[in-house]
Amino acid sequence: MINVEIDEKAGVAIISPMERLTVKDFDSIGSIVDPYIEREGQLNGLIIATRQFPGWDSFGSLCTHLRFVREHHKKIGYVAFATDSM
Repeated sequence: MINVEIDEKAGVAIISPMERLTVKDFDSIGSIVDPYIEREGQLNGLIIATRQFPGWDSFGSLCTHLRFVREHHKKIGYVAFATDSM
């Protein structure tokens, strides 16, 4: 499960993964982030907030993650990680 919110005023998406990342998680992120990018042209920033990185549930979800990055990296101004993990 993943929580995705967009602060529309700041143009920043906040993503909080709760457990291992799945292909469905990236579909959820895209369904929220893509309409905003389409409307505004880009996201000013993306914050990934988690206690520790949960990893991926499969090789397929890792590939989907990499595909998501490839398709979105030019449309996001900054990326920040907020974590307690070393």
